[in-house]
Amino acid sequence: MINVDRYSHEAIELQLYLENDNAAWHAYYLPVCRTLARKHNRGEFNRDLGIKAMRRCVDNAAKQYNLEHGSMTTAWHDLFPKGDRDRVAEHLVDRFLDALRAGCPFW
Repeated sequence: MINVDRYSHEAIELQLYLENDNAAWHAYYLPVCRTLARKHNRGEFNRDLGIKAMRRCVDNAAKQYNLEHGSMTTAWHDLFPKGDRDRVAEHLVDRFLDALRAGCPFW
């Protein structure tokens, strides 16, 4: 879970949406995790590139969130500023790496 003191409400909402919406989880998050797990297992994992890949996942989730819950007058990138999306992507990559180290498989 994102630390409430360090992150904005928007960042927390985006992370919760990505983790709790089944369609977003399977469409956006799991494919990125599978790719990163393969790279990690081959020894080719680069954290910065992992964050970049996860950022695309977070951007897609933000767009989907805006379609489902946002207003027609607010753009998705205004609803979730770039800094918030970057922090969520970094947090998700760190959690992913923790899960890999703990032995959780991603296939």
